[in-house]
Amino acid sequence: MKRFFLAAIILVLIFVSIPLPSSALPEGPVITAQSALLIDAERGQILCQLNPDERMNVPSANKIMATIIAIEKADLSSTVTISKEAINTDVPVLSLNAGERIKLSDLLYATLMTSSNDAVNAVAEHVGGSIENFVKLMNETAAKLGMSDTHFVNATGLYNEQQYTTASDIAKLIKYAIANKQFSSIFSAKGRPWSSENGPAVLINHNNMFYRYGDVDGGQLTYDINETVNAITSATKNDMKLISIVLHSTEENVYDDTRSLLDFGFNNYMRGLLVAKNTVLKTVTYNSKEYKLMPIEDQYYIYPIGEDFVSNVTVEVDNNLKPPITKTQIVGTAKYELYDGTVINVYLYPDRDIISAVNFISYIKYKLNNNKEIASLLIILVLAELVMAIGKLTGFIKASRARKRNKRTQNSI
Repeated sequence: MKRFFLAAIILVLIFVSIPLPSSALPEGPVITAQSALLIDAERGQILCQLNPDERMNVPSANKIMATIIAIEKADLSSTVTISKEAINTDVPVLSLNAGERIKLSDLLYATLMTSSNDAVNAVAEHVGGSIENFVKLMNETAAKLGMSDTHFVNATGLYNEQQYTTASDIAKLIKYAIANKQFSSIFSAKGRPWSSENGPAVLINHNNMFYRYGDVDGGQLTYDINETVNAITSATKNDMKLISIVLHSTEENVYDDTRSLLDFGFNNYMRGLLVAKNTVLKTVTYNSKEYKLMPIEDQYYIYPIGEDFVSNVTVEVDNNLKPPITKTQIVGTAKYELYDGTVINVYLYPDRDIISAVNFISYIKYKLNNNKEIASLLIILVLAELVMAIGKLTGFIKASRARKRNKRTQNSI
């Protein structure tokens, strides 16, 4: 009997010591803001959230959207003429003068760093032709980005009951925008010289997290109705870039909320290798030959420290593809499902070109069509060789005829 109980105790200890896959996520910090979100900048993976789908007016969304649209659609070195309509707004910040001419890129720095309403209005008129047309562009871009819970009424973000967005939608927007190098450069600026008719000055980023958190590399801050504060902040540590979104907080708490989110992310999560490039994830057979399917780049993801965070992996192959298929063509997808519901799609490529013996000529045509510059060079080289060969052949024939004529002449003598 004693042996039985001893064996049972040993089995229990062994069972308890085995690390089991867990779907439990680290418990997030206490946030005082009305809404908040912490995401991974690379994939948009959500690490912590508070009321992420609650609709509210957030000027940060307007300023970020206006900046990325201007970057994508206008010449940043172009000059903007300030109109009376642009400066006729609440909280102008820059106090621009009608008729003043300012470089578009400078206005974008002012828009993000100081949340200047006169600056963003001037940008909207310059890029969209009018503020109304620019707002249409803002809503069209929001739809393209999947911001289904966002509607813009103006470029400034000044309160309007018909204007709204959510932390979830802002996460989609900032992830998209920050991937643009020009936007990222503006978003990361702490200070910048400013020159206007009112004299020289220095623009200072209103987001004080630049000076309160050593790893911060981007930020923007806006005020809304009833003096609520919104802070969008990015920070990078241990090769992991996180974005904190804090909405409708207070001046006393907005930075504590931001710090709590970033600390939570960096202390509880890490960036690691999901699957290495050239890892064979599936093998397919065609015409009795095996082809290995694999990613061609290392794939990374964010996961809780110490957790096996991948819950399921499925591999799908596109069976509608027909040879010829090159090794740079996507032929399948490996879907990695994480315990937090995130799905990461990893594209798969064959380890070598898949050629059909019957369609070898089609394959050659396919390769030439997809490498037109190389094909053109080869054609030129072949033609050059052909001309040289014809020249040599012509010379040989002429020389041969000359020798025959000489021989006949000698024989006649």
